Amino acid sequence: MEEGQLVHSAKAEEVIVPEQRVRKIFDKKKLQDLADSFLRIGQCQPGVCATLNGKVTLVAGERRLRACQLSGLDFLFLLQEDASEDLLLDIEIEENLNRVNLDWREEIFAIEQRHHLLEKRKKARGVMEHSYKATAEDIGRSVGQTYEDIDLAAYAREIPEVAEAQTKQEARKIVKRLKGEVVRKKFLEQAIDKSKEEQGASGASAAGEPSPESTTISVGGINISSDVLLNYDKRVIHGTLEKELESFKSQTAQIVFFDPPWGVNIDEVRKKGGGTSDFEDTPEQFSKELPQWLDQIFQSMASDSHLYMFFGIVRYAEVYNALKQVGFITNGLPLMWYKQGAHVTRNPEIWPGRSYEPIAYARKGSKKLERPGAPDVIVTPAPTPAMKQSHPTAKHPDIYMELLKRSARPGDVVLDPMAGSCMSAVACEVFIHSHRLDWLMIEKDQEFRDLGLTNIVKGYHGVVNKEPILDDSKIDHASDEEVRRATSAT
Repeated sequence: MEEGQLVHSAKAEEVIVPEQRVRKIFDKKKLQDLADSFLRIGQCQPGVCATLNGKVTLVAGERRLRACQLSGLDFLFLLQEDASEDLLLDIEIEENLNRVNLDWREEIFAIEQRHHLLEKRKKARGVMEHSYKATAEDIGRSVGQTYEDIDLAAYAREIPEVAEAQTKQEARKIVKRLKGEVVRKKFLEQAIDKSKEEQGASGASAAGEPSPESTTISVGGINISSDVLLNYDKRVIHGTLEKELESFKSQTAQIVFFDPPWGVNIDEVRKKGGGTSDFEDTPEQFSKELPQWLDQIFQSMASDSHLYMFFGIVRYAEVYNALKQVGFITNGLPLMWYKQGAHVTRNPEIWPGRSYEPIAYARKGSKKLERPGAPDVIVTPAPTPAMKQSHPTAKHPDIYMELLKRSARPGDVVLDPMAGSCMSAVACEVFIHSHRLDWLMIEKDQEFRDLGLTNIVKGYHGVVNKEPILDDSKIDHASDEEVRRATSAT
């Protein structure tokens, strides 16, 4: 309280709280603790009131007023015309921080305001430094929590995606991702620029292997040959399927992986966790664009080639009708990818969890399978949460490895026109020595493109945290019972 201000008092129960005032719900224990404090040392900080129609009416300080009512003490207050803006703000911040139904945005902004107000007061006294520790002690919270909340407030004020998060935890995940994007982009740009300076773009090997003159550089702690990095960078294109396939050499790709938005509103039904950006996925978009996408893909494929298209089972009829209309050959039976450990459902008490994903296998021409009679149920581990940090629908590299084993011949061109996490390229690189696959990724979102490139730089071991199994005899195949459960679930 500023020196010289006249403090008034009134019986707490006689102070009017206006009906139009937003009623605040305070923590009962904290309110009782404040009342007990008033009984011991008195009400040190007054509230603010105005005189309306001859009655004392509360302007600010409802928490102090209620504590006085609990303790039976008179309520001390300043008249509104005598109260400074700092005092009104101070009371508002304190009340906000002690509300029970406090929204996370109101909470972090209140803490930030309190920090700046304390900082301002210290500067007014000639003290130029104010620490997060001092603010933490003032509001009764840990230093780490206080710092994180003030940092989060700065992001929430400037970035709508952060401010629109449902919870503080989700907002922090978004901020973490945004910070990671900045660091990752910086590492990639620096590494690519350095590679160009030292080797020149022409030094990159077509097969993705380092040349004898290549130097080793670090990308975010991952060591990689400079010309291999440049090779990857050229093969992961930031662009759209529609535009990039116009310039893509026609009838070239022997294998195409296609994982478009499924048209099942995944951007609405998926519980947002803040790990990655959202993307458009509406039934209307799917129905409108699928025929055009498939036609462009068909034109880009070699005369003898295979297509593997991931899709939502509810779109079965639409997908297979579009495939046939474009000119693909199918038997109408999708492959079933059984993801061990995955049981996804929005209503677990009503519906069984989904643990499979259908894949439309379609042919152009007469390309034969490299593994004749391979089963139509494929079993791999489910994608891990870490994998999905790079894209909300990221696949496990093992599914692409299995499909490549079925279709790939040495030197085949592999195209993924909606690459997302680029796990298909991670799988292609596993076969670099045996097949030297010529792969190309296209991704329209810059963030996902950079995340995908990072996955390729990490390689299979860095993404999965173990070495790939190339010898099928060493694979721990699912039992007949597991396969039976997977197929019966469909």
